[in-house]
Amino acid sequence: TVCVSTQVGCAMGCTFCATGSMGFKRNLTTEEIVDQIIYWKQKGIDVSRIVFMGMGEPFMNWQNVRQALIDIHSNLKIGWRKMTVSTVGVIEGIEEFISWGQQVNLAISLHSLNQETREKIMPSTKVYKLNELIKICHRYTNQTKRLLFFEYALMDGINDTDTDAYKLSDLVNSNKLFFANIIKLNMVKTSKIRPSRRTDQFCRILDVNRVKYSRRMS
Repeated sequence: TVCVSTQVGCAMGCTFCATGSMGFKRNLTTEEIVDQIIYWKQKGIDVSRIVFMGMGEPFMNWQNVRQALIDIHSNLKIGWRKMTVSTVGVIEGIEEFISWGQQVNLAISLHSLNQETREKIMPSTKVYKLNELIKICHRYTNQTKRLLFFEYALMDGINDTDTDAYKLSDLVNSNKLFFANIIKLNMVKTSKIRPSRRTDQFCRILDVNRVKYSRRMS
């Protein structure tokens, strides 16, 4: 799997993210996006999956990202279902993604089911409200019939309580096509946010509630 960037820096300003501390520099061109994959192929790496989870918010550079997806599929012969676009929850971007209609995977950087908490750690969510995000997530699965992935990085004392685990359980269990990825947070120098010390307890609640999820290593 190759992790691809879509921008130089990022304007979303997520407080736990090293890229978020850089600020936004510029969008990458379609060619620059595709070149990241060609680089690894030239190194002899057998690239079979692509995740747009590097620097930047893909839906803030959607025209170039969409063309890159088309070029990767057509010229590098990587299937639509082998590619994933991740977003903090840019509503209009998700709407365009749904309208586009290709079978590319969608991942949502969720990290909390409390609007106030999301705004503290992900400032852009002051615009992209949680209730609107959840609505469009249900619309996505209803229209595409495809799995939707929620990314949830556990942060010490921020989003890792039992209550948080129950809220995530309720969300994922509300739709048979919802799936959670529980991620161990990487420490970055620009943030005081630390990885959770309650990962086992958090996941135990998910297990009891029979939540569909994977537990990712750092």
